[in-house]
Amino acid sequence: MEQRDTERESKKGDMLTEQAILERVSALEKDLIRDVRRLVRIDSVETPAQLGAPFGPGVKCALEAALEIGQGMGFSIVDLDGHIGYVEYGQGEDYVCATGHVDVVPPKDGWKQPPFSGYLEDGILYGRGVLDNKGPILACLYGLYALKELGYEPSHKIRIIFGCDEETGFEDLRYYLEKEQPPVYGFTPDCKFPVVYAERGRAIVRIYAAEMEAFYAFVTQYFIGAKNTGDRLGIDFSHPGYGVMEMRNYKLGICEGIPYFEASSAIRQDIRSGRSWSGSGKRPPAWRWRWCRTMTRWCSIRKTLWYRP
Repeated sequence: MEQRDTERESKKGDMLTEQAILERVSALEKDLIRDVRRLVRIDSVETPAQLGAPFGPGVKCALEAALEIGQGMGFSIVDLDGHIGYVEYGQGEDYVCATGHVDVVPPKDGWKQPPFSGYLEDGILYGRGVLDNKGPILACLYGLYALKELGYEPSHKIRIIFGCDEETGFEDLRYYLEKEQPPVYGFTPDCKFPVVYAERGRAIVRIYAAEMEAFYAFVTQYFIGAKNTGDRLGIDFSHPGYGVMEMRNYKLGICEGIPYFEASSAIRQDIRSGRSWSGSGKRPPAWRWRWCRTMTRWCSIRKTLWYRP
């Protein structure tokens, strides 16, 4: 029995050579292009919610189409009330995942062909969502399908997750995490994946007022009266490949009766709290009520002291 199990594992290993995987992927290329065009032809810009379609009927239609494709491959599928859905393969309690989205931003003027036509010319596919993000997330689905067809049995469950609100607020993932446990590992094949396989992060800085005079003075000095590069905060960053740090989306609000000021910034993924990101060594004074809220694609909101007192 032990020898037969060893022989079986050896055969699986032979099937999962790099060459075998590449050949299987090549064989699925036409099917992948067909299904990407199918999704691109769906106008999945967010519109007002309807019954069973929290982000509008177009987004709901795109989600249903993606799940239908996965189901046709023999994967189990889950639709979480139209907010988000996933296909799943394998057994176990934990899972790893690729997380993408089927919603798109509204197309502007300048298209030579209709943005939702899935126009194909000279081997190039044109349309809203081809890169962001219908093409990349379907590529992940087809990659998993190729492994499944070759007999691959993962040690963890694998999910391909189809988000529906990436472009306008991440409410899809908030809903997901209310219903499901987070993955032990995951990645987002966003935009030009796999040519681009990493991108800048995004931080939302929220400052709560403990003392109004100090609150207004801080906001004025470090945000309203400063450049939008975050230079007075010591987070000004400039790189020829990544671009320039930008603070934006300034907002005043009240949370649980406490006034706050909020701003968002585009930052590199490896930036950590408390570092002088520009290397200038500049820091603002340490206020005990200043907090940094960092949002990832998983919407895991970490509320930690930004600068220690």
